[in-house]
Amino acid sequence: MVNMFGQWLLDTMDRKGVKQYELAERIGVSPTRISHFVNGNGTPSIPNLVRICDVLDVEDVTEPAKFIYEDDIRRICCYEKYRKKEAL
Repeated sequence: MVNMFGQWLLDTMDRKGVKQYELAERIGVSPTRISHFVNGNGTPSIPNLVRICDVLDVEDVTEPAKFIYEDDIRRICCYEKYRKKEAL
């Protein structure tokens, strides 16, 4: 299942004509790792996110970062709602 970051990555790689194995080689990770990013089975570290943006000529690293952390933000918000409800 492709997540929002994975979809962004696929779309950007397609626009730039970069294959998964090429991106993996250029940022120093395995092609399997790139596949994990695409399929939502992992997220890149901040240094790797910056490398991905460099390779794909993405000037604003916050563009893809918002997709990576959006799920975390949703989980935190849900937890906060639950916690407040429990406190009542």
